[in-house]
Amino acid sequence: AAASDEVGAAVAEVAEAALGAARSADVAADAATADAAAMRAEAATAAESAAEEIEELRREMDALRARAEAAELRLSAVEEEGEELRATVDVQQGEFNDLLACLGQETAKVEALQAVLEEQGVDVDDILAKVEEEYGFGDGDDDGEEREED
Repeated sequence: AAASDEVGAAVAEVAEAALGAARSADVAADAATADAAAMRAEAATAAESAAEEIEELRREMDALRARAEAAELRLSAVEEEGEELRATVDVQQGEFNDLLACLGQETAKVEALQAVLEEQGVDVDDILAKVEEEYGFGDGDDDGEEREED
């Protein structure tokens, strides 16, 4: 009977130890489940935060693309205007060169006529002064301002 009591006590001890181990396993499983749930919640929060950040970055990228397109349009317009201005300058430079050539030709004519008239004894300076007075231009000494008459 004593052996049977000892076996019963040992069985009860083993059963109690197994029950304690099962309770510890349940507590550990509950803790692991709670940890897993917390990790899932953190992961969901992180995923949501990342999704919001990605959306914000997409909006910023769209805004930057729109600004870049507008800048490209303005640049294109400025380049077009620059080409038009270059063409205008080229035309005006050609006209200016033509005027300089005409002025040179007219100056040569005046000098030739002046030489012939001086050889014939004509006072060329007097004739030139009358022409300048009649047409309202001088020899350039007055800086473009009209002279006051006395």
